[in-house]
Amino acid sequence: MLPLSAVFIVRDEAADIGRALDAVGFAAERLVVDSGSTDATVAICRARGARVLTRPFDGFGPQKRWAVSQAAHDWVLCLDADEEVTPELRQAIEHLMASEPGRPAYILPFRTSFLGRALSRGAMAREAHVRLFDRRRARWSEAPIHERVEVDGAPGRLAGFVRHDTCRDLSESLGKLDRYTTAGALELRRRGKLRGPIGILLTGHFQFFRHWILKGNILNGLPGLAWSVLQAVSPMVKHLKAHERERDR
Repeated sequence: MLPLSAVFIVRDEAADIGRALDAVGFAAERLVVDSGSTDATVAICRARGARVLTRPFDGFGPQKRWAVSQAAHDWVLCLDADEEVTPELRQAIEHLMASEPGRPAYILPFRTSFLGRALSRGAMAREAHVRLFDRRRARWSEAPIHERVEVDGAPGRLAGFVRHDTCRDLSESLGKLDRYTTAGALELRRRGKLRGPIGILLTGHFQFFRHWILKGNILNGLPGLAWSVLQAVSPMVKHLKAHERERDR
């Protein structure tokens, strides 16, 4: 077992969490922080030997920071329930951890599937994120949404990739959009950055152009189109929800 904690934050992830936990069986600890699942998520995690903690959700950044602080090891691998370490990446992590890692954190390549098909062209095919790091020299930001790992120094990069199987159908996508836009609306109100009708409309048009053309999702067929539409709708809904809450207040 590697001196490494694999850390997940979850809620109602019974469909995916078992596979994700199995893929990180090489880690000395598998830690799951649950924020109130109503399905079999917790039972699945415990059946696989994961340590499960419960904490109310207060934003992605704060939740992940707290989860990392509870890990038994300083080196942590942070993943979502729908993200699976491939054998090639496992081998790279094992080789890295066999000696003292030379960097404070490491970037992991991602391969994303959406609506059952890989987004294998354009910017999505080059997606990569810092997910493996020494918590003494790197940490999650406090952002409640669109959180990222802040690193003291330059991160390295590993071979292999994380398989990200996100949203098998549009209904699941719309459910996720609803949750993310609610969190985003609260952050917009906190920062006082509400846009007017023209700004909201222009934001949606720009985001569609950015994802469909600039990021090359035009090359990814129907899933690429659906992804781009959702990326355009998301900020519009976020701003509309922020106005709705401001009105209610």
